[in-house]
Amino acid sequence: MKKLLFIISLIIIVTLAFAIKYPGKGRYFAKATAHFDENYNLSHYSIYTYDKNKRVIREDLVKIDGKKFAYVTNTYDNNSNLVSEKTYDIKNNLTSEKVYQYNELGQKKHSVISFADKKKLFVWYTYGYNDGRIIYDEELWYNNSIQDDKYLLHVKQTTYDLKEQAARISYYQNSGFNHRSQNKSLKLKWYDDVKYNHLGRVDSIVRYDSNNYSRTYIKYFYDSFYRLRKVLIYEGSSQFNHPESVFRKDFKLIQKINLLYKLRKDLVKPEKKPERVEEIIKREKSNEMEVIFIDEPEDVELPQPISDLPPDVTTKPVDKQPVDKQPVIKPVDKQPVDKQPVIKPVDKPKRKSTIKSWALKINKKFTIDPYYSLDGTIILGIEGNKVLNIDPDGKLLWSLDTIGNTIVGPKEFDVNVYIATDKEMVYAINMENGKIIWQKEKMGKFAPKANFVLTNSKVIFSNGNKKLIALNRLDGKVMWEFEADDIILFSPVTRDDKNVYIATKNKIYSINIENGGNNWDEEYDDNILIQPILAENLIVRCSENGIYAFDSSNGSSKKWVIDKINAKTRAFFYEGFFYLGTDEGKIIKVNIKTGSVQWSKKLNLVDFHIKANESYIIISYGSDDIILLDQRTGDELSRYEGARNDLIITPILLGDDNNTIYYGSNSWKLYKDTID
Repeated sequence: MKKLLFIISLIIIVTLAFAIKYPGKGRYFAKATAHFDENYNLSHYSIYTYDKNKRVIREDLVKIDGKKFAYVTNTYDNNSNLVSEKTYDIKNNLTSEKVYQYNELGQKKHSVISFADKKKLFVWYTYGYNDGRIIYDEELWYNNSIQDDKYLLHVKQTTYDLKEQAARISYYQNSGFNHRSQNKSLKLKWYDDVKYNHLGRVDSIVRYDSNNYSRTYIKYFYDSFYRLRKVLIYEGSSQFNHPESVFRKDFKLIQKINLLYKLRKDLVKPEKKPERVEEIIKREKSNEMEVIFIDEPEDVELPQPISDLPPDVTTKPVDKQPVDKQPVIKPVDKQPVDKQPVIKPVDKPKRKSTIKSWALKINKKFTIDPYYSLDGTIILGIEGNKVLNIDPDGKLLWSLDTIGNTIVGPKEFDVNVYIATDKEMVYAINMENGKIIWQKEKMGKFAPKANFVLTNSKVIFSNGNKKLIALNRLDGKVMWEFEADDIILFSPVTRDDKNVYIATKNKIYSINIENGGNNWDEEYDDNILIQPILAENLIVRCSENGIYAFDSSNGSSKKWVIDKINAKTRAFFYEGFFYLGTDEGKIIKVNIKTGSVQWSKKLNLVDFHIKANESYIIISYGSDDIILLDQRTGDELSRYEGARNDLIITPILLGDDNNTIYYGSNSWKLYKDTID
């Protein structure tokens, strides 16, 4: 009976994650999944092993205390259909086996779960289609081989969206109202609504009870290998499907799980069956788990934090004000509807500063803008040929001496970060300990504030002249070079691992990432003003005569035009829209698909650093103000002093919670603050 209940409980666990493309000579692909029970508590982890055909061949089940308690092996037929799943306990004893049968269309038709104690469960699969597109499927679970109502245990139904992604997962018990596709008495127990990011990976899940009250909000984060990296679980109660900002603001954060990855060389003798997971370490104080893989690439050393600050770097907490005088963000009076709102600076004597979490006095000029890493730390390049890594508490984790001052990057890929210096050097640095993995000389004169494109195998960049160069990500060797007709003025951009796009003053190129070949190039009759935007299969060119969107597959099929707008700032893209500043001191919000201007607001600024979270557009540049605009309307919600008596000169960095911000000032201080 216990085994039966265990299997049933597994069916109601939310299990959503995606495979990674793993570099190197290792034989495996891998992914990790966090599982949650129906009470939304973390129940266990799964670590998956893939073969070269990207099929799951093994799943290791790990308790939250870091102990592996079972594993599942999969077998496939010649058509890559899953034939059986065998579950073993930690002592390699077979505890259950699930065997599948398929119909003539290659769909799952029937499966039987056999237990070591001879008990069996029977699962039948049904599908619903519309114009050849799947709209739902169902799993009907029986405790008898006869499909009869009295033997039905429960039904799991999955409804699919237009992209055939699982949009809603519902679980029914055998009692209650009539089910729409089966004449069964079923009662809805709970359902999950699933949203995906632009790469098709699960972004968030909202779980509802049978009364349509949302009870749990689960947010997923991935690293650059596409592995599940972090999970945030919020708990609350709401009858309506609110946006993410509401869940993360009003619901209570009950769990934060971080999955950390580390490679080991294959220590298993060849004649033995490889055991892919060598060790899993549960870290105390937070739900962090370090998953150590056996694979063939290099060993990655554990981080060696640097406890001592360099002589020129000091942490200086900002004095807190008395509680009864705590500053608040001051709302701006609403403008009349029939007039275009003009934002007026608030008189300085009446304006109060916010309380800083800390101010870090660097004392050296920033050579690159601060960068917020996947691990929640800040990377900063400063004069004197140094790169710093600073944690959220303002503590220096490590510093690195380079040949020349950093002027390009950084760019992060899993545990590695890549930078370039004004001495024509490119570095790959271990993010955890600041050690140099490789360095490449004589790479050309880089343009300041440029950036890299990273793929699973390549580091791609423009070196400030006519060349686009691809280096091997693992060892820094040149893989290919492409030469344009003129100087490449902007950083390369990409949306996948297939093509990368570059621009000269009036020409855009599409380059094959695999071999550096020219897919197409298109010359235009006016000069390009800012970094081209790449999104939704479009490439957007902001030029002297306006803003133009073209099909990214050829660069010539025009999709939409916005006339007589000259872009001034680099565009910021967020959830289907881009925001940019114009030469008239305006900020505009544009729908990337249609080119329609959602709103246009004139600000008393000549340039902008633009960021966005779920609720706000965050603007700063060349003043001590930080301005919050309503994302929907562009109306100013509030403005407040950021750096005290300093000018903010770097873009705003958003922390994981979307309320913590970091920025740099003209006195070469790094600030941490909050916009709450």
